[in-house]
Amino acid sequence: YAIISVLAVLIISYIMGLYLFTSLSIIMSLGTSTAIVLISIPVVYAFKYIKENREKRIVERDKITLMNLFDRYVSPDVAELIWSNKDKIKLSGEKLKATVLFSDIRGFTTISENSDPEDLLKMLNEYFEDMAKIIYENNGNLNKFIGDGLMVLYGVPLSAGSIEQDAYNAISSSIKMLDAVTKLNKKWKNKYKEIKIGVGIHTGELIVGNIGSSKRMEYSALGDTVNLSSRLEGLNKEFDTRIIVSEDTYDIVKDKFNFKYLASKKVKGREKEVNIYTIEQKKEEKNENKS
Repeated sequence: YAIISVLAVLIISYIMGLYLFTSLSIIMSLGTSTAIVLISIPVVYAFKYIKENREKRIVERDKITLMNLFDRYVSPDVAELIWSNKDKIKLSGEKLKATVLFSDIRGFTTISENSDPEDLLKMLNEYFEDMAKIIYENNGNLNKFIGDGLMVLYGVPLSAGSIEQDAYNAISSSIKMLDAVTKLNKKWKNKYKEIKIGVGIHTGELIVGNIGSSKRMEYSALGDTVNLSSRLEGLNKEFDTRIIVSEDTYDIVKDKFNFKYLASKKVKGREKEVNIYTIEQKKEEKNENKS
């Protein structure tokens, strides 16, 4: 359009010059005006090039800043996925189906009372470091730390592909988290107290978005799904288990893991009883051990 416009201006200028000379005997100097118009083309494009490159650098800088921030909450792959689909993400509030994982250190109050505060923080930070790594590797969104507990979202703000895949990732994370705790206890022998964790997992509808005040906000999730996941995590004490999964999650991935039915349990906040399951061992791993 710019080139066509410039050519049109030149043609009109020559036509006007010819008309003035032939009809009115007025000589119009076209050399200077032609030179100005022609020179304007590279000048305008040079200005446009500089402006676009400057805007591109600003966008890249913002992306790097945002990605560095995302990397502290989600895996690099998820961060890149969020950036690529940023126009599809609603931060104002959205209802969707996802999987929520809650984990907690058993008897942490007793551990904290009998530990040196500095050693306790070092232990906790090392534990969180390993847990976060596992969560990120399984496309989880480490939503928040709750004391010694973790709240992790799978499928929020973006799904790893399907509800089934999100649920699978959540359970895979829980198994790897337990393995990591076993390794940490061996590493910490005679240094820190031994720890055990409990995990609760449930899949269902929840509301996600920015929550808070004008002074401080956070992207989080609300709803029965979140509450039930937390309740299931707490039931590990009663059933002497490490992982408890709701029937909703079980129905989605029952062919992928070796589940064991525990009970039909009444939980706080729900009128109906909830069928709950635990995981003995991943089927693939069991077959590998047999072979």
